[in-house]
Amino acid sequence: MSIDKLKKDIKAGKLDNIYLFFGEEEFLKKIYTDKIVEQLVSNEFKQFNYVVMEGKISVNALIDFAETVPMFSDKKLVLVKNSGVFKAKKTGSKATNDESESQDVIEYKSEETSSGKKTKAASNSESEHLSEYLSDLPDYTCIIFMEENVDKRSKLYKSLQKNGTVVEFAHQTPADLTKWVAREFATLNFAIDSYTAAYLVEICEPDMNHIRNEIDKLSLYLQGNTTTVSRDDIDNVCIKSIKSKIFDLTDAAAQQNSARALKLLDEMIQTKEPVPKIIFMINRQIRLLIQYKSLVEAGTPSFELAKRLGVAPFVLKNLERQAKGFDKQKINRIMKLSLELDADMKIGKIGDRTAAEILIAELGA
Repeated sequence: MSIDKLKKDIKAGKLDNIYLFFGEEEFLKKIYTDKIVEQLVSNEFKQFNYVVMEGKISVNALIDFAETVPMFSDKKLVLVKNSGVFKAKKTGSKATNDESESQDVIEYKSEETSSGKKTKAASNSESEHLSEYLSDLPDYTCIIFMEENVDKRSKLYKSLQKNGTVVEFAHQTPADLTKWVAREFATLNFAIDSYTAAYLVEICEPDMNHIRNEIDKLSLYLQGNTTTVSRDDIDNVCIKSIKSKIFDLTDAAAQQNSARALKLLDEMIQTKEPVPKIIFMINRQIRLLIQYKSLVEAGTPSFELAKRLGVAPFVLKNLERQAKGFDKQKINRIMKLSLELDADMKIGKIGDRTAAEILIAELGA
């Protein structure tokens, strides 16, 4: 089911008995889970009719909760978070005694708990048992599974598709996030134009929790001073993602500003960004430049370039400017050097920091 269809069904009160919400976008998973909880469980009797199970779960314990009739309510709700029951089970290895015993362990609270626990895939027998049970769930019970990863080939996943509602919450597109940012600022009585909203989206990590935190920081910063958000405000307040910093680093190197490029490298290292990841992101930026040049040479209309590259219009303008500093010969030389440096790092012939500095020097050559 699409997110839009889920939104319409919840608004119309057409609720299912079983939900599987999965994907990277935690913000949206929580938003729609809260909407369902709000409709099904009253605050007055929430402690009796709402259970949150997180991490490793016992299927038998889950069934016991699901079978218990609600108190002073028509419905009860069980929220299962990051259980791992939809993950693929690894084959060819024996479980340790601790792992076997952990299948009978349950961790739950009657209120929402913090996430981030590591989970293991459920055993086949537990998965089959749960699949059978979900096909005949009591009408008075609603179960919501919130998972990050699922195996779409599993019998349990297919069973839930048949008997419930499955929604994938992937990271939203830059265009959708830009519209959402404008709406969020509007609820806080601030105005932001689409170009500035797109800039905020571009410099942030793609998840909505991160962007929402930056929106809150900006609103506090601007409170009592202005009702309009500017790009300067964003630069003064917001923390740039590594992707945005890499763009700035590549830009500085292309302009032969080695001092600024190395300063940006230092800043990323000081914030504990792994150097191999920095090098990978530099290569990603170079590949984006290659794509841009190829599309331009192929005669792709300018209005289609941003869509084909998956970037915001203002990013496209920056790419156009940046691409002027890299001809094909230089790009090929950089990519070849990058492969050589990667091989040298893996065998310990060269340090990570030194490799990054060599690559940056080549960018500005």
